[in-house]
Amino acid sequence: MAGKKTKRRQKIEMKKIENEDDRLITFSKRRSGIYKKASEFVTLTSSAIAIVVFSQSGKPYIFLHNDNIHPLVKAYRHARINELNQQHNDLLRQLDEEKEQEKMLKQMRRVKETQP
Repeated sequence: MAGKKTKRRQKIEMKKIENEDDRLITFSKRRSGIYKKASEFVTLTSSAIAIVVFSQSGKPYIFLHNDNIHPLVKAYRHARINELNQQHNDLLRQLDEEKEQEKMLKQMRRVKETQP
């Protein structure tokens, strides 16, 4: 008895899917596939894993396996907050320097205008 001849799994070209409905369907299918692979990975390696996938609309989909992930996520958030605070402080310092320079330029302009 001859087996059924199929083309097997075909590789698709990696390019953006133009049709929005098709893109949303693919996102949903691929997301669940990634979650399945992540779960298999955890089962095989006894590791902790966290995946965050953002949809086109910006909605986050999160896959966490193992409760030990929460401290890791918390530490990452804390590090990110510290980084953002540092950027904020740098920008405030830069703004103060610019304001000081503006004062000096205004003062120089006044002196120049008062001279005959």
